[in-house]
Amino acid sequence: EVLDVISQTRIEMEEELDSRHGALSKCLQKLNERDRRMVMIRYESGHNVKAAAQACGRTIQGAYKALSRIRKTLHDCVTLEVNMEVP
Repeated sequence: EVLDVISQTRIEMEEELDSRHGALSKCLQKLNERDRRMVMIRYESGHNVKAAAQACGRTIQGAYKALSRIRKTLHDCVTLEVNMEVP
């Protein structure tokens, strides 16, 4: 029964997740090159913050602050994009 509920929830959320994924792609393109590169190194490549900081010429502390700011920017952008899609 639990697996049925989980399966149904996934089906119900699939459209929303697809929408959010598309919005995230748009929002990533809006970032400046340095910020986009940091996000891609950190999350797409699976590297840690230290590696992303070194690749982008930032201190570790600076990278943590930048990633925090970037995540908030992306969250706000995705939320706005998804809300604009709703009729």
